Amino acid sequence: MIKGLVIAVTFGAILGLSACAPKEKVKGEIPPPPALGAPLVQVKALADIKDPPAPYDDKASPEQITGMIDAAYSRASQSGKRVVVDLGGNWCVWCRGLAGAFHRPEVSPYIDQHFEVVYVPISTKEGATDINKHIFARFKLDKDPDHFPWMIVTEADGTVLHSSYDITRTDIGNATPQSWVNWVAQYAKTPPTTETKA
Repeated sequence: MIKGLVIAVTFGAILGLSACAPKEKVKGEIPPPPALGAPLVQVKALADIKDPPAPYDDKASPEQITGMIDAAYSRASQSGKRVVVDLGGNWCVWCRGLAGAFHRPEVSPYIDQHFEVVYVPISTKEGATDINKHIFARFKLDKDPDHFPWMIVTEADGTVLHSSYDITRTDIGNATPQSWVNWVAQYAKTPPTTETKA
């Protein structure tokens, strides 16, 4: 019995350390309720997001990528929104699932209201950070991201507020589309206020 437990724990640890988390939903997981101001996501698990988009243009030149990022900051400086820079690759099911959640009809108006999102390809195959490394210094990344998607949230002036892969870390409870939307909602600059009727 102990031997089986050790094998199960080791296998789980290996999955948790993979560069892109597994496709399968964790058995028994319960989606968290929406965060204050975040929309209610109508799908419960990654597997429920059918035909997720491939959001990263891995054929874009480094100059085009820089231009995409600059354009997002230009829009943010006009709108006052924060910027979400999503680093990943189209091979990563969690990267694509996250993009699918953000593009859902019940979620995209919220994302558009609060953020400028730019998808930056940095990986063309599992286990590799092999393209667009030139942008790392801009966001004060002192090492190559080794898990995807890697999310950088900044102010419109480029000040980095958060930089990690926490958005899809299952070991801290971020295993569902609702948890991903809740995670990004905590960085909304002007969350919607709830009015109470007298």
